This record gives sequence, C-alpha cells and structure tokens, in this order.
Amino acid sequence: DFEEQSVEDWLARIGLSEYGQLLIVNGFDNVLYMGCNAMDDTDLLEIGVTNASHRDRILGVAKHLPRVKPLSKNHDDLTVDQWLDSLRLSEYRHSFASNGYTEMTRVRDLWEVELNTVLEIGKLGHRKRILASLGERLRLMDDLGLNDLDFDKLNLNISQLSVDEGLDTCSTLTSAPIESSDKRPKADSGATTGAESGAAIQWKHQNRELIDSSCKYTANYLGSTLVRELRGIDSTRASIQKLKLSTKNIGKIPQIMLSISYKGVQFIDAETQVMVCEHSIRNIQCICQDSEDLNHFAYITKELETNNHYCHVFSSNNTVCLLFM
Repeated sequence: DFEEQSVEDWLARIGLSEYGQLLIVNGFDNVLYMGCNAMDDTDLLEIGVTNASHRDRILGVAKHLPRVKPLSKNHDDLTVDQWLDSLRLSEYRHSFASNGYTEMTRVRDLWEVELNTVLEIGKLGHRKRILASLGERLRLMDDLGLNDLDFDKLNLNISQLSVDEGLDTCSTLTSAPIESSDKRPKADSGATTGAESGAAIQWKHQNRELIDSSCKYTANYLGSTLVRELRGIDSTRASIQKLKLSTKNIGKIPQIMLSISYKGVQFIDAETQVMVCEHSIRNIQCICQDSEDLNHFAYITKELETNNHYCHVFSSNNTVCLLFM
C-alpha cells in the first residue's frame, strides 16, 4: 500500500535509504507522486544522486509507483486550491493566488521556469509533480479576419523608421522581428527598437508569409509575470528586468518556437513540436525589448476571464530587432 509508505521505507527496500533525506528536501517526498512521469534520471542527477547504478535502481522500482494522473478538460470545474490539495501541495495556495493564478485555465499554461521564478517553487520534485498533473496544455486563439489588418504597412521604407517611433504608447505586434546589419548593442538606457536610427535594417520575409503561413523564430521563454498596474512599456521593461534576474542562474530555460502570423503568436515547444498556447493579435500590447543587451524582449496580454494582465518575457542568443506598427 503506497498510501502509507514513506520515502525512507521505500528506499530501504532496495538498500538505498541513504538517499531518503536528499529526495525529501528536493520535493520527492511522497511515493504517490514519484512515478515515471514525475521523476527521471536527469532529476536524480540534478539533486545529487551521482551514482548511475543507484539512479537505475531507484527508477527501476519507481516504474511500479502510480503515475501522476494528468488533468483532463473535465477538471476545469476544480478550483486551484482543490487541485493543489489533490497533489498535497496546499502550501503553495498563497503563492498561486498572489500571482494571479486563480483559475485553472490560467494554471494550465504554466511552464517549469514560471513555477521556479514567479511562483518560487524551489523544490524540483514539487515542480515535476505539478507539471505531470497539468499534462498537455493548449489554449485556443480567437479567429481574426484579414480585413482587421492593413498589410500595406509592410511596404513602407523600414530604414526611415525613427528609433523611438511608436514606443511611447502601447504597441500592437503585427509582424515578426526584422534583421539588422548592425549587431552592436545600443548604449542607451531609453526606449529602443533594437536598431540604430542609421542602421541598415531589412524585413526578411515576403509580405504574404504572415497571411498564408507564419514567420518562425526560436527563443528562450523566461516565463510570465502578473502586471499589477499597467503602465505601458514601463511595465514590460520591469518584467524583463525581474525575470532576467530571477533566471540568471537557472540552467534549464525552455526553448520555444514563436510562430507569428496575422492572427497572433503561437508558442511551440522546440523539443516536442507541440503547441503550448496561443495569443490573439488583438490581445498583444506594450511590446518592447531590453535596452541594455537587445537580446531580451516581451509583450503583455490580458486574461479575458480575470481581466489580469501578464507580461511574457523571452530571450534570444542573437540581437533582436523588433518592428512596431
């Protein structure tokens, strides 16, 4: 009966009781939530189980533990508190509520990096338990008609754009990033589009590509933060700085593919190629990039169910140049 079995007793059965406290302090503290979809070889190595044969023995018996049951769409009538209680993680109730995760539809969009940096769930085992419960997560985007957008704007002479044009107010993303021939960061603490006013920049896609398909870019997703007071791109900049700092020493930042079209932005998991969520073009605002290194950028969306605003922060290995229209 796993219900009454402690982690120490479970490990003692295979002669590895010395790892009991190590697993417990890292959140692998309940055998009901240590099945093969909530604990793997990488996890054990990360928390300090360096002996490969010991990891194999632990995972070998973990195959017989119950799997964490993923939520189905029928579970959306659960409250966040009820869901956390079902995972025996009620200690995180306040963290979820104070960061705006008060509805399960919002919780379903969580990434591991957000569990760590935004919700401050430091125990790996608890994060893996939550992610195993969430399973596959998809969000659908509202349809947007072609008549809602003016694609003639893409024919403008991009080199005539001023550096600060369109950045004093909340902007709407209607195109993907553009490439700049000048990759040097701009030494300016103010707003920037990521390109020197005199730099030669060039739109790298055919205009119809945004309509007929999409433009795709690889980026690292640092997570999202609750925007308690919307102050235009100042709110975006503040979120960039917060997540830059909180993810500075994190080794596992999820890589995603940003698929951008006239309808909006899709997040596609770079490893599994599964779409994680979508943001409608109508709901994207306050876009800017970090003026310090030009490798970080972000935008804000509004949660329709709760009216809360969230800022989504990304980074790129290359200098990013954004075009605002």
